[in-house]
Amino acid sequence: MDAPPAPSASKPRIQSVARALSLLDEIAHSPAGRTAQELTQAVGLSRATTYHLLHTLTGAGYVARGSEHRYRLAIGISPLVQAFERHVLPDDLLPLARALAARTGESAYVAARQGSELVLLCSVPGHHQVAVANSPLGPIDNGHARASGKLLLALAPEDARERYLAAHPLARVTRATVTSRAALLREFDDIRAAGHAFDAEEFHEGVCCLAAPLGRGGTAYALAMSAPRERYEALHVEYLTTLLALAGGSSAR
Repeated sequence: MDAPPAPSASKPRIQSVARALSLLDEIAHSPAGRTAQELTQAVGLSRATTYHLLHTLTGAGYVARGSEHRYRLAIGISPLVQAFERHVLPDDLLPLARALAARTGESAYVAARQGSELVLLCSVPGHHQVAVANSPLGPIDNGHARASGKLLLALAPEDARERYLAAHPLARVTRATVTSRAALLREFDDIRAAGHAFDAEEFHEGVCCLAAPLGRGGTAYALAMSAPRERYEALHVEYLTTLLALAGGSSAR
């Protein structure tokens, strides 16, 4: 399977559309929404232009003004969210994540490499009473600390891997995060030899993850799962067997 195409880098031709999209991006990336003043400063527009665009987006049902005059995404955006799975995620990948979550009871994901960048395409919650919270869809931060990120980088063409490492410093996320380039490259060798990747509390304290490629060689997709450390250690073999069986079945198809 090939990676989904990266967005075009060409300059948008319709300035008002580009500005409205930049406002949506800012609102979407904010935990509690943004005020008009914050949006004006973040996007670099005049106050009047920001208000006109927010009025248009509000009228379309894409944003709504809530408490403390903060603009948040509104119900009108839901068809776009639902279409994301239909249009962006290959048909057979979401069922794989759902199957992994159902068989293990743990949160499951599909991640992808787009050129030299990493993105999370879907996230399916587990059914255990104590489970790992779902990760937000979109760009993956600190890929060097995540099982899915390490797998995708290990299997990426060397030029794409080097571009990613040049653009993303190996920041320490937890006490267990690998921050040495030499150590990370050695781990990439181990991942290619083993055919899967893991992280042991490298991205979140108390959370461990597994990832396997959907296809072999320079695959652009990874199937992954995360679990609390205690369950991960107790059921590691069972989890890995299930993950590899699902990922291997996808490869065979």
